[in-house]
Amino acid sequence: MSVLLCPQSPLMIDRDYTDAYLALKGLNIPVAIMPMPLMGATAPASMISTIVQGNCEVLAMLCLLQAHEPGVPVIYAPALAVMDPRSATLRGASMEFSIMGAAATEMARYYGLPAESSPGGSDAHIPDVQCAYEGGTMALPTTLSWPDIVVGPGMLDGSMVSSLEQLLVDVEIFRFARQGHRGVVTDPEKWLTDVIKSVGPGGNYLCEPSTLSSIRSDEWFVSESGVHQSYEHWQAEGSRDFLEALKDRVDQILTHHEPLPLDEDVDQELNRICERAKIG
Repeated sequence: MSVLLCPQSPLMIDRDYTDAYLALKGLNIPVAIMPMPLMGATAPASMISTIVQGNCEVLAMLCLLQAHEPGVPVIYAPALAVMDPRSATLRGASMEFSIMGAAATEMARYYGLPAESSPGGSDAHIPDVQCAYEGGTMALPTTLSWPDIVVGPGMLDGSMVSSLEQLLVDVEIFRFARQGHRGVVTDPEKWLTDVIKSVGPGGNYLCEPSTLSSIRSDEWFVSESGVHQSYEHWQAEGSRDFLEALKDRVDQILTHHEPLPLDEDVDQELNRICERAKIG
């Protein structure tokens, strides 16, 4: 549980959000500091200058909060966005957005703070091909920098529209990116030199126990979305459109999914926070 502070103009701290958080003194609720400088509009027209401005705005808020309540937990969470030169509005589909998000994560690491970031989104109004290639491409730099918290999945139209179907797509994109971040694991048990010697030239590894165990491990990422069978099999199952399948999956989740309960210690801490708030 955290509170989000969003100063959206250069060198200005949002009064309402800040006053509301300052009133929570003593509850030890983390605050995610999220200035939103817009490169070319409310920030200078280069990535490095926007990164610097966003960093300064985070530090300014951090100093205010620490002066008010020393030791209060802080999350480094600037949303370093980009203006669309064609309209002067937010450009949701921007590789610059994603690159600056990765840079913000690196700055959080420099300060020793937990990082929150958004991989961006799409300018498309519905889940379509444009949305897929923009979302997939933009997700990689931000996600591969591996922030502690990722926000914004399921957003379309420059983050003005929330789509449950797109949420499933973004979750799958994250899973691909997570496997990319994991990279090539070189632990001793991964080399399988004894298996190579056993199979020998011209053999195959289909029936090897190590193959089965690897498939069941995180060495393989097996996507749960989309078509991964032959064309003939896809035709036999009705040649279903990807978006149609997503809508059915959304309906199934909404109907049958049961959220995991909170851990007992988390539930108790939330109750303590609520009780302290009542007393205050």
